[in-house]
Amino acid sequence: MNPQTVALMAMAEAAFQAALSLPPFKRADVYEGIAIALNGHAPDISVSADSAAEAIRVAEGHQLLLTKLFENNNEPSLGAGELANNFLAQNL
Repeated sequence: MNPQTVALMAMAEAAFQAALSLPPFKRADVYEGIAIALNGHAPDISVSADSAAEAIRVAEGHQLLLTKLFENNNEPSLGAGELANNFLAQNL
């Protein structure tokens, strides 16, 4: 590895370790930064970090939607599909 790659890997490793204690959306931002920094230097890590960032954002989005569905549910007997349809009808 060239010296620039070694330095970037050290920085990425430190950022990764620090990100473990962050909330999910902030962790996703750090992972995206790692992907950008290592692009062209460590492609396998770059791609993996980018995928992890995207997965975190998608999962958090689903969790927020689920939370909203339960918060807006005035009819406990509704099934998940009906809950989703009601939420979407109210919020789109």
